[in-house]
Amino acid sequence: MAYDKIAMEPKYCLESQTDMDKCKAKLLYIYGSKDPVFNGKLMKTLEKMRPARTTIHTVKTATRANTFSSDKEAYYEALKSFVE
Repeated sequence: MAYDKIAMEPKYCLESQTDMDKCKAKLLYIYGSKDPVFNGKLMKTLEKMRPARTTIHTVKTATRANTFSSDKEAYYEALKSFVE
């Protein structure tokens, strides 16, 4: 098994200037409040790296596996408001 630092530690893929910075892309992070890996602490760290362009949506009582299915209406609303 290989260790992919960017996949395992998403913070590192945002530390330097990237093509995404050049095009001023917005970032939306959707995560479940019960996700043990992509938790609130990690999301806040990622948000601090690109605060002006980052939106975080927390799905209450969800894990990584069920952020969509636990509250579809709120999930779609987060996507809709992010795109607009």
